[in-house]
Amino acid sequence: MAGCAATLEEAAVPASTTTVAPTTTVAPTTTVAPTTTVAPTTTVAPTTTVAPTTTVAPTTTVAPTTTVAPTTTVSESAGERNARESAASYLEYSAFSRSGLVEQLEYEGFTTAQAEYGTDAQNA
Repeated sequence: MAGCAATLEEAAVPASTTTVAPTTTVAPTTTVAPTTTVAPTTTVAPTTTVAPTTTVAPTTTVAPTTTVAPTTTVSESAGERNARESAASYLEYSAFSRSGLVEQLEYEGFTTAQAEYGTDAQNA
Protein backbone atom coordinates (compact mmCIF):
# COMPACT_ATOMS: atom_id res chain seq x y z
CA MET A 1 0.00 0.00 0.00
CA ALA A 2 2.75 2.06 0.14
CA GLY A 3 2.45 2.70 -3.51
CA CYS A 4 -1.18 3.29 -3.04
CA ALA A 5 -0.62 5.43 -0.08
CA ALA A 6 1.49 7.71 -2.11
CA THR A 7 -1.20 7.89 -4.56
CA LEU A 8 -3.62 8.36 -1.77
CA GLU A 9 -1.48 10.86 -0.14
CA GLU A 10 -1.31 12.66 -3.31
CA ALA A 11 -4.98 12.24 -3.65
CA ALA A 12 -5.51 13.32 -0.04
CA VAL A 13 -3.53 16.49 -0.52
CA PRO A 14 -5.39 18.45 -2.85
CA ALA A 15 -3.04 19.70 -5.47
CA SER A 16 -3.32 23.26 -6.23
CA THR A 17 -2.80 24.08 -9.82
CA THR A 18 -2.27 27.57 -10.90
CA THR A 19 -2.74 28.26 -14.49
CA VAL A 20 -0.58 31.05 -15.51
CA ALA A 21 -1.04 32.69 -18.76
CA PRO A 22 2.04 32.43 -20.83
CA THR A 23 4.17 35.58 -20.67
CA THR A 24 5.56 36.91 -23.82
CA THR A 25 8.31 39.41 -23.41
CA VAL A 26 8.54 41.75 -26.37
CA ALA A 27 11.42 44.04 -26.63
CA PRO A 28 10.29 47.66 -26.85
CA THR A 29 10.13 48.86 -30.43
CA THR A 30 11.72 52.16 -31.20
CA THR A 31 10.73 53.62 -34.53
CA VAL A 32 13.42 55.86 -35.93
CA ALA A 33 12.75 57.93 -38.99
CA PRO A 34 15.09 56.95 -41.78
CA THR A 35 17.95 59.39 -42.18
CA THR A 36 18.88 60.55 -45.65
CA THR A 37 22.32 62.01 -46.06
CA VAL A 38 22.40 64.56 -48.87
CA ALA A 39 25.71 65.76 -50.19
CA PRO A 40 26.08 69.55 -49.80
CA THR A 41 25.27 71.47 -52.97
CA THR A 42 28.19 73.42 -54.38
CA THR A 43 27.39 76.20 -56.81
CA VAL A 44 30.20 76.89 -59.22
CA ALA A 45 30.28 80.24 -61.00
CA PRO A 46 30.04 79.85 -64.78
CA THR A 47 33.31 80.09 -66.61
CA THR A 48 33.54 83.14 -68.83
CA THR A 49 35.68 82.82 -71.89
CA VAL A 50 37.28 86.07 -72.97
CA ALA A 51 38.09 86.59 -76.60
CA PRO A 52 41.84 86.77 -77.18
CA THR A 53 43.30 90.20 -77.58
CA THR A 54 44.38 90.91 -81.10
CA THR A 55 47.45 93.02 -81.46
CA VAL A 56 47.56 95.03 -84.63
CA ALA A 57 50.95 95.67 -86.11
CA PRO A 58 51.85 99.35 -85.94
CA THR A 59 51.32 101.26 -89.11
CA THR A 60 54.51 102.54 -90.61
CA THR A 61 54.19 105.79 -92.41
CA VAL A 62 56.69 106.23 -95.13
CA ALA A 63 57.61 109.75 -95.97
CA PRO A 64 56.66 110.54 -99.54
CA THR A 65 59.50 110.66 -101.96
CA THR A 66 60.11 114.14 -103.17
CA THR A 67 61.58 114.43 -106.56
CA VAL A 68 63.55 117.56 -106.97
CA ALA A 69 63.94 118.80 -110.45
CA PRO A 70 67.53 118.73 -111.45
CA THR A 71 69.14 122.07 -111.10
CA THR A 72 69.84 123.37 -114.48
CA THR A 73 71.70 126.51 -114.86
CA VAL A 74 69.67 128.50 -117.29
CA SER A 75 71.26 131.59 -118.37
CA GLU A 76 68.62 134.20 -118.67
CA SER A 77 69.23 137.49 -120.26
CA ALA A 78 69.05 140.66 -118.24
CA GLY A 79 65.76 141.52 -119.99
CA GLU A 80 64.25 138.13 -119.09
CA ARG A 81 65.40 138.45 -115.46
CA ASN A 82 63.92 141.96 -115.23
CA ALA A 83 60.63 140.75 -116.81
CA ARG A 84 60.47 137.86 -114.29
CA GLU A 85 61.05 140.22 -111.34
CA SER A 86 58.52 142.75 -112.65
CA ALA A 87 55.92 140.00 -113.16
CA ALA A 88 56.47 138.83 -109.54
CA SER A 89 56.09 142.39 -108.30
CA TYR A 90 52.79 142.89 -110.19
CA LEU A 91 51.37 139.62 -108.88
CA GLU A 92 52.18 140.56 -105.25
CA TYR A 93 49.57 143.32 -105.19
CA SER A 94 47.15 142.50 -107.99
CA ALA A 95 45.63 139.53 -109.80
CA PHE A 96 46.30 139.17 -113.51
CA SER A 97 45.35 136.70 -116.16
CA ARG A 98 48.24 135.36 -118.18
CA SER A 99 47.40 137.51 -121.18
CA GLY A 100 46.80 140.56 -118.96
CA LEU A 101 50.22 140.20 -117.30
CA VAL A 102 51.95 139.77 -120.67
CA GLU A 103 50.23 142.95 -121.94
CA GLN A 104 51.27 144.85 -118.79
CA LEU A 105 54.90 143.82 -119.20
CA GLU A 106 54.82 144.75 -122.89
CA TYR A 107 53.42 148.15 -121.88
CA GLU A 108 56.43 148.53 -119.54
CA GLY A 109 58.72 148.09 -122.53
CA PHE A 110 59.56 144.37 -122.47
CA THR A 111 59.50 142.45 -125.73
CA THR A 112 56.75 139.87 -126.23
CA ALA A 113 59.31 137.03 -125.68
CA GLN A 114 60.60 138.67 -122.46
CA ALA A 115 57.04 139.34 -121.19
CA GLU A 116 56.00 135.73 -121.86
CA TYR A 117 59.17 134.44 -120.17
CA GLY A 118 58.53 136.59 -117.04
CA THR A 119 54.86 135.51 -116.93
CA ASP A 120 55.66 131.81 -117.39
CA ALA A 121 58.35 131.98 -114.68
CA GLN A 122 55.55 132.99 -112.24
CA ASN A 123 53.27 130.14 -113.34
CA ALA A 124 50.63 132.70 -114.17
